[in-house]
Amino acid sequence: MKPKLLAVDDESSVRTLLEHALGERFDVVTAATGAQGLALLEKEGPVAVIISDLEMGAMSGVEFLHEARTRSPETVRIVMTGNAGLEAAIALVNEAGLFRFLRKPVPLKTLQSTAADALKQYRLVTAERDILERTLAGMVKVLAEILSTVDPETFKCSIALRSNICSLARDLKVSNMWELAMAAMLNRIGYVAIPPTVIKKVHSRAALTPAEQELVRRVPQIGHDLLCNIPRCEGVCEIILYQAKNFDGTGYPDDSASFEAIPLGARILRIVSDLGELVWQGTNIKRALAQLRQREGVYDPAILDAAERCFASGAPEDFNTSFCTALRVKDLQVGHRLLSDIETTDGALLLQAGNLLSAPILEKVRNFQGVAKIKEPILVKGAAAA
Repeated sequence: MKPKLLAVDDESSVRTLLEHALGERFDVVTAATGAQGLALLEKEGPVAVIISDLEMGAMSGVEFLHEARTRSPETVRIVMTGNAGLEAAIALVNEAGLFRFLRKPVPLKTLQSTAADALKQYRLVTAERDILERTLAGMVKVLAEILSTVDPETFKCSIALRSNICSLARDLKVSNMWELAMAAMLNRIGYVAIPPTVIKKVHSRAALTPAEQELVRRVPQIGHDLLCNIPRCEGVCEIILYQAKNFDGTGYPDDSASFEAIPLGARILRIVSDLGELVWQGTNIKRALAQLRQREGVYDPAILDAAERCFASGAPEDFNTSFCTALRVKDLQVGHRLLSDIETTDGALLLQAGNLLSAPILEKVRNFQGVAKIKEPILVKGAAAA
């Protein structure tokens, strides 16, 4: 399959030229305006390269490329224009992350070689991202297993929290979705440094001593400190650190950050986490949202509006309230759906997450346990909810 190239220019002759010059190597899609270009960017999926003019009527090339960078940061952006001063060039480099700047008329060979260079750059960026995501996915899996062992109740909530936070992030068109998903899974990783007796008191809502209260209050800082040495996890660490920070600047940590200076991911995590707490206690989703709105200064109003659009106006199941359960092999039942892989302690995969346990499959797993040790606990979704 050819990589996609989006050409945006208000002159039809230029669009035709780009289609003919680059069509052999790229799947070229064209637009006459910035607005049309953004619509195509959404519709066509991953676009490797954008070539855009600057003067295009209502939306300038600078505005278009800046918005394109926000929506698709990995796409490599090129300007091809016949009329651009130094000020416009500086704006493009600073605001739109420009890869190359070409002046019309562009020799055919220069156009083709520039597009080829842009494709190489795109492939380098996406390859690095894929390696990073696979590496981080492995780290998250290990850390999540540790958390599920130390505090199964918190880990149960993290499964639903990740689902809900990703739904809201998609509605808000948040980039770096993986950071939010990772922060949702590990938002309470700081509990691994908390004594089990204190964790038990937290879950039972028993009264805490002042020293215990301070320890629990610092869970975001502990989580941040545990994760901060993992490469490329700076954004995740910031989300975890500021997850208990109120929109008006009060709360933890005790610093000057407030309003939009608080990381966006932390503001989303705070709302989804607190909303989930109310819903999982039995509060209706609309009533839960209304309760959050009554807590003045705690939440970002724009994200609350988005949460209402995302959850309250849809079907009840749009907000994931299903807990997972951590079980040993002997406790598995027909009808359980796997939320984690079943594998041996030496790493051999027996059954992938997502499978529904039937009687023959369950018997096979139990028989296998007789000849090899299976890693426990196994995360499942209950038979009644499957």
